[in-house]
Amino acid sequence: TCTDGRELVLLVNGTAIYDADETFSGCMRLLSDVTNLRRTGSQLMTAYENQRALLNELNHRVRNNLASLLSLIELSRGRASDTDEFAEMLRGRVHALSQAYSVTTQERRSPVLLEELVRAIATAAEGQRLQCGGPEVAIEVDRISALAIVLNELVALSRRFGALGERD
Repeated sequence: TCTDGRELVLLVNGTAIYDADETFSGCMRLLSDVTNLRRTGSQLMTAYENQRALLNELNHRVRNNLASLLSLIELSRGRASDTDEFAEMLRGRVHALSQAYSVTTQERRSPVLLEELVRAIATAAEGQRLQCGGPEVAIEVDRISALAIVLNELVALSRRFGALGERD
């Protein structure tokens, strides 16, 4: 510790010095201040550990998303009568998950309003004809994906058989 209170990290190197007849004549010492080097190394290690944690979280989320996608494929496969219907069902379900992801990744981990999720899942044209009413309902972020699939099913049924269908 220095007289001004700073702590230093020092590296000490030394070597013996011999005369021509190999008699010890002294030594040479080198004192190097490596405080900044140590601090930088520590910062790099912390950054590396943070990067590994983020990468592990990303890998976990990718695996979860792929598992969700496989579930959506199986759910759609069992209900579709042909490949076009299968593709349309799958497209809608993946779109619903994508929209759910969009409303939860805007730098927040707080609950999402149900109306916001419904409007995100409905297309722009449907959104103009969509009326939402009632009290505000907040949905926790970890429940959004499942609810998005349910809402997508309701919107799809309404498109096919109900108020969001083609007008005559």
